[in-house]
Amino acid sequence: MINISKVAQKHFEKLLLKQKSETHIRIFITNPGTLMAECGISYYDNTEIKQNDVEIKFNNFNVYIDKSDVCYLKDVKIDIKMEGANSHITLIAPFAKRHPNQNELSLHERIQLFFNKNINPYLSQHGGKVNLVEITNIGYIVIQFSGGCNGCSMVGTTIREGIEKKILLAFPEVKGVIDNTVHQSGQHSYY
Repeated sequence: MINISKVAQKHFEKLLLKQKSETHIRIFITNPGTLMAECGISYYDNTEIKQNDVEIKFNNFNVYIDKSDVCYLKDVKIDIKMEGANSHITLIAPFAKRHPNQNELSLHERIQLFFNKNINPYLSQHGGKVNLVEITNIGYIVIQFSGGCNGCSMVGTTIREGIEKKILLAFPEVKGVIDNTVHQSGQHSYY
């Protein structure tokens, strides 16, 4: 799934030695399956690990990827390129912008793709994002907001008038939307 060259692995190991213990690497993608898809690499602390993370073990560190992003991060190649005395990390993700075949996707993946194409571009204008956490066995989808949506005073309206109406129209098998975000107010939220 993720191919990290030996040189890049050594580079990550050196970087992680400078961080507090139990720090790992996260590979992420924004706007997956769209022309605006972008991939990135960041540090990832044990306290940030989520239930829907996929863990990939390397010799001296672990890499985490959100489960809903796996189909977009398939066959990722990470390497270090040398240019004279300088070096930089390269990340090649051949499936990042590719729109997956709907017939091959689970309901969970189709709903997350729907969020990425139809909901998140609007939420990102306010620094926010919504992800699908799970689908209950009685047909409700559980969502979680992040960024500027976490703690926003308009989140209830966004759910009822934006997300739920669109989801119910696009996915008749879904009965409703439940927000399980622990909303915190603060300067990060859009008001």
